[in-house]
Amino acid sequence: MRQVTSPVTVYTPEEALALIVDTSLTKEDYIEIQRGAKARGANLYPAYNVISQVKNTCYPGNMTISESEARIPLQNLLNLTVCRLFEVQREVILMYLPAEVTTIDIFYKWGLDGSGGHKGVNECAEEFDNDADQNNSD
Repeated sequence: MRQVTSPVTVYTPEEALALIVDTSLTKEDYIEIQRGAKARGANLYPAYNVISQVKNTCYPGNMTISESEARIPLQNLLNLTVCRLFEVQREVILMYLPAEVTTIDIFYKWGLDGSGGHKGVNECAEEFDNDADQNNSD
């Protein structure tokens, strides 16, 4: 009896990163799975260093991180978010975007008008500080 094989589709670095994130794989777990597949002649997964480079493109520029806080300029975060969305949806956007369009204006809204029930960052920080003060006074 003849065995029918279907073509194998390898993971792109972006797909492998999504796999790692979605399944909470550690770096060591991923490398072990990659090596196991490769040892069986199925080189499905890209090298971890390639995935690491892709992961770095997911971070906005101009981040400042310390033990107690992380600061990212809002414009940098918005720019990265829009670029990533366009990257993922490029085919769909180009299908509906007229050829003469050279600029797209994007408007954002966040629930600070009271309609969203969201707390501002400072409100959350103040609550945290108040909780810490109450716990220390006990």
